[in-house]
Amino acid sequence: MPLGDSITYGEGVAAYGGYRNLLGALLESDGILFDFVGSQKSGEGLADPDNEGHPGWRISNLRQAIASENWLETYQPDIILLHIGSNDLRYGNSAYAPGNLSALLDDILARLPETHIIVAQIIRTRWGSDAKHRFYNDSMPNLVALKGAQVSLVDMREVPSKEDFTTLYHPSPVGYDKMAHAWEQAILALTVGGNLCLP
Repeated sequence: MPLGDSITYGEGVAAYGGYRNLLGALLESDGILFDFVGSQKSGEGLADPDNEGHPGWRISNLRQAIASENWLETYQPDIILLHIGSNDLRYGNSAYAPGNLSALLDDILARLPETHIIVAQIIRTRWGSDAKHRFYNDSMPNLVALKGAQVSLVDMREVPSKEDFTTLYHPSPVGYDKMAHAWEQAILALTVGGNLCLP
């Protein structure tokens, strides 16, 4: 389940499908059987456009929808790719973002204790990473470590680079492809002999 905000949805070039465009091809090449799941669809022409990317959403919006829409119970994902927090930094009180992320992870694990969550340190903007970005991203390694074996971290802080954006906040296809490679490596870290080994 690709889970997050507009970056997960693929805004910037919505028809491209964001990082899911190349990630699907990479996983197929790796011999990993997969099915993207979620109530949203984006990416014209993608064989598997499903995702749970919601433009403009903050962490609290995801928590509310998980409680009310039953996404997790409906789709039962084995792996969740979580990139969230950009709108908390942009519109909300960034001081609360790490605590809200911790609560979101607890919510997911309470519903699906066998699911593995890969949490992304979020991408920069075209301008770079400001103090709010650095504070939020720097909080993640310790936060993730406290959640146990079901949660791991992928570093997206400089993926993509400043040249890889179509808007201030959204990557170009080149930028999304760089994200796809980072997600692929994080997923492969969960495999042994080509098989996913989840806690």
